[in-house]
Amino acid sequence: MLFLHNNKPLLWYTVLAYKEHVNRVVIVTGAYHESIKSFFDDAVNTIIVHNPDYEKGMFTSVKTGMARTTGSVVITPGDIPLIKPSTIETILNATGKVRLPVYQNRKGHPLYLDASLREALLEKPDTYNLKAFRNEYHYQQVEVQDSGVLFDVDTQEAFLVFKTRKGHNDED
Repeated sequence: MLFLHNNKPLLWYTVLAYKEHVNRVVIVTGAYHESIKSFFDDAVNTIIVHNPDYEKGMFTSVKTGMARTTGSVVITPGDIPLIKPSTIETILNATGKVRLPVYQNRKGHPLYLDASLREALLEKPDTYNLKAFRNEYHYQQVEVQDSGVLFDVDTQEAFLVFKTRKGHNDED
């Protein structure tokens, strides 16, 4: 999350895609809380929440973030920086309590969850996972023309691809 491009961390570009379409961005951190927080201290409508149980798995971070929201949510890992803002808009304007984008028959991120599912998610054990939760419901697949919904940056090589890819969410 902290690889820098144009003096901004990778996570910055992920957040940027959401800013014009959501009321608030909740960033859930783990081991690098202070480092991540320093980049977003002045960000408008963005809150940083530390998950003290991050070592138990990503679902604990999902629950930590969900507990800080009141409405419907759009959830994505922080290492998915190429989602287009128009894709966020498409997902928000679709129907269904659970929605996810599909690009060329492949399911991607982000996952939309209706506010009515909040308590059901929060009641799941920490060992659960978001895919299993999603699969408990009839989810709407939303066709998008955005390969960014599939692109995550898990390696140094993927970060180099991100930096050279045209059309990413670079504000500079």
